[in-house]
Amino acid sequence: GQPPLVLVGNKSDLEGERVVLRQDGQELARRWKCTFLETSAKVQLNI
Repeated sequence: GQPPLVLVGNKSDLEGERVVLRQDGQELARRWKCTFLETSAKVQLNI
């Protein structure tokens, strides 16, 4: 079988410098049938 796939957006604390919209990441994850997470080491989100 295929290995699990997780799509991760990093540095989510830099909202003003966002390049990829959250909705776009979520849509791509739906198409790829995988989990989508946003992370930020700075604010300890999803790490």
